[in-house]
Amino acid sequence: STGADLAASSGGIGIGAAIETALNGGSLKVAAGLTVNIDNKTGVMTVDSITSSGGSVILRSAGDIADAGDSTVADITATTGLDITSSSGAIGALDLEMSSASRVRATALSNVRLRELTGTMLVERVEATAGRVILTSDGGIVDGLGTAAVDVLGTAGIELRSANGAIGEVGNLEIDAGPGASVFAQARLRVALNEVSGDLRVDSLTSTHAGVSLTASGGIVDHAGTDGADITAAADRRHARHTLLRRLEAVLPYAHTAAGWRHNCDMC
Repeated sequence: STGADLAASSGGIGIGAAIETALNGGSLKVAAGLTVNIDNKTGVMTVDSITSSGGSVILRSAGDIADAGDSTVADITATTGLDITSSSGAIGALDLEMSSASRVRATALSNVRLRELTGTMLVERVEATAGRVILTSDGGIVDGLGTAAVDVLGTAGIELRSANGAIGEVGNLEIDAGPGASVFAQARLRVALNEVSGDLRVDSLTSTHAGVSLTASGGIVDHAGTDGADITAAADRRHARHTLLRRLEAVLPYAHTAAGWRHNCDMC
């Protein structure tokens, strides 16, 4: 095989000072018990697999940070966080396996494409200074810090997909799409976005099982200008169930409680 293969079963790799590489077409495979810190000085950093079973993964590359090509397993696995930067290229598409407490931070000049394979993606900050940010998650995509700071910045646009969770689950996900750039979001549960700079230009925003909540410092506008639906939202099913129970109580001699149905003596 070509490239670099590094293993430190009970220690870290590049703790204190990054391990510097020059990967000229070769791939990178790393496994460590603690933090992994690697700085690729020239060329593309092609990720076979990078795993930190007890720490963070920190990657820097002068060029792209790319997937070696396997789309069925995680490219990066980390326990306490991910911090990756491509100073002059793109990031992704990379598949992630983050622990439930691991936040994701990524910066690139061009596009950033990340996918969380299991659970929720906790976004600290993901930024594409001259490209698009494309995030996909098996669970939700949420603000990892819970602050008003920008979580996702995509100068050329933002695409967010949550297969089984929410986008902005508790509070809003703060976004900053560049001037004239569109925002696409699709989630099973709630979609809650706050555009912090200028107009929120809607490509398509969809929640298949909950609502859509939008805030913008400027306007909220139809990016495509077509007659198709820009925002698709479902009824709150918990509210609908509550309403149905109240209606049943109005016509039946029973009331619904946490313990189940009981006889409603008001109708005796």
